[in-house]
Amino acid sequence: MLKVLIIDDEKNVRESLKLLIDWEHYGYIICGEADNSNDGIAKFASLKPDLIITDIRMPGIDGLDMIRQIKMENGSVKILIITGYSYFQYAKQAIDYKVDGLLLKPVDEDELARKLVLIKAEIAREKEEQELIEKSRGLSDERVLAALIKGESLAGDEKETWLTSSHFPWKSYQLLVF
Repeated sequence: MLKVLIIDDEKNVRESLKLLIDWEHYGYIICGEADNSNDGIAKFASLKPDLIITDIRMPGIDGLDMIRQIKMENGSVKILIITGYSYFQYAKQAIDYKVDGLLLKPVDEDELARKLVLIKAEIAREKEEQELIEKSRGLSDERVLAALIKGESLAGDEKETWLTSSHFPWKSYQLLVF
């Protein structure tokens, strides 16, 4: 299950978001909530959520400054903004901070569900890429190419891992040595 942190200064908004959809059905669990940006930053640090759903306008630090701080700490966290304000400036700044969506209040259940599905797929894709990178760490280009030229075998699926994580997009190769 992916963890969600809800940050909004309006208690009724936080409560309605928790009840709006069946979070578990979409592969999420609400791990916490905060009523202001400072508390949101602290809870982000302790809870390590995969997704933050936040308002922009809150007392103290506004949501955009909070997003900027959180993204500086962890650029891969997904952020979905919900707001009652449709100002273009907010949307522009949200894009600059690479948020994953902006929904207007009141939040539409279907629209939220679509965003959750897209975000979950993006997180899965990023995890697969990271696993591939981790798998291929010990495989230097020189070592693999030398083994291929010499006709030596590589352990397990090392060659396939290296080929898919390297700069070579094809499944098979021929080598001609002069």
